[in-house]
Amino acid sequence: MGTFASVIRQKSSNNVVLYRAVSKDGENFYAYIRCDEKQYHKMKHDFMTKSICQDVKDYGEVLYVALGTEPDEEAEKFLADYLKNM
Repeated sequence: MGTFASVIRQKSSNNVVLYRAVSKDGENFYAYIRCDEKQYHKMKHDFMTKSICQDVKDYGEVLYVALGTEPDEEAEKFLADYLKNM
């Protein structure tokens, strides 16, 4: 457990983003990923250049993942609860 200041700094410097992709098996999936600014820019760069992501964990901490193209009610509830408790 870090100091209070380091925990606050970590929480304030990370964002939760919605990531959509196709798995190696050809399945559409989405994930909520907590990432810092550097990881976010890598994700955006890879998207813009159509680079293949070898491991979604390269973009940050995967909080939630499910099959499909759009978050369902369960995913939205997870995100709301997660953000409330952050």
